[in-house]
Amino acid sequence: MGICFGILDEDNQKDQQKNPIPIEEQAAQQDKEEEISYQIENFTFKNILGKGVFGKVFLAEHIKTKQYFAIKIINKAQLENYNFIESEHQILQQTQSPFIIKLYFTFENMNKLYLGTEFVNGGDLFVHLKKNVQFSEERTRFYAVELILALKYLHENRIIYRDLKPENILLDQFGHIKLTDFGLSKFKFSKITYTACGTPEYVAPEILLEQGYNECVDWYSLGILIYQMLCGQIPFYSQKQEDMINKRLSQPFEFPKYLNQKAVDLIQRLTQNEVHNREFHQGFKTFRVQRSR
Repeated sequence: MGICFGILDEDNQKDQQKNPIPIEEQAAQQDKEEEISYQIENFTFKNILGKGVFGKVFLAEHIKTKQYFAIKIINKAQLENYNFIESEHQILQQTQSPFIIKLYFTFENMNKLYLGTEFVNGGDLFVHLKKNVQFSEERTRFYAVELILALKYLHENRIIYRDLKPENILLDQFGHIKLTDFGLSKFKFSKITYTACGTPEYVAPEILLEQGYNECVDWYSLGILIYQMLCGQIPFYSQKQEDMINKRLSQPFEFPKYLNQKAVDLIQRLTQNEVHNREFHQGFKTFRVQRSR
């Protein structure tokens, strides 16, 4: 057998001399041999970008390609179950929207899980709001339209986001939004879900009242966010969350006099306590949110 293989090898060498491999094929073979690896030892970690529901997000540079990524590191010991992580992984794998963060790779070891996404270098909306206090109507409209497109895309793919807030909205180098952190999102929802989750300042009444809910909760959160961007604060904001929530559930929102009536109308439609009255606008069309059943 050894002699046979030796003869075949000699024949192959002669064939290669007569018929050299095309340059394109050589390059392809070289690329395959130098296939990029995404494991912990292949990265240099720079600094913390933020903290999510289930872990910290680090800026990391790939040692070989010099490309930057945002890597979420999750400690397995802190997880009661993997449902939220699996859901976030599935969502990011299957979504393709210019307004949603892109997932590049995942890997794990004995103690931790790693999710590598694109690095967006414009900071999050929370930082920009803190710096500017409030945004102009034009700037708010720009962000709101892109958020509507992102949420509409998610809903069409049976995904409820459930944690819309400035900290989860990144801005790229051109100022466009990138929705991130899908740790609380619900994937492949049917008609109604009951899990109580979200950030109290932005959460919809039906979640607070444990009534069961659908994707309408995202439109309510968008209304609160638009109010914050235009007015510089959350409606009825208080460090005592119970007081803030009670006022939101029982009193109409107060709007500053300088606010455009069309903006007021939009916020009121998005933040109706009764789900069947909740609406959202996109361009010249009005979308009426269907009643939960």
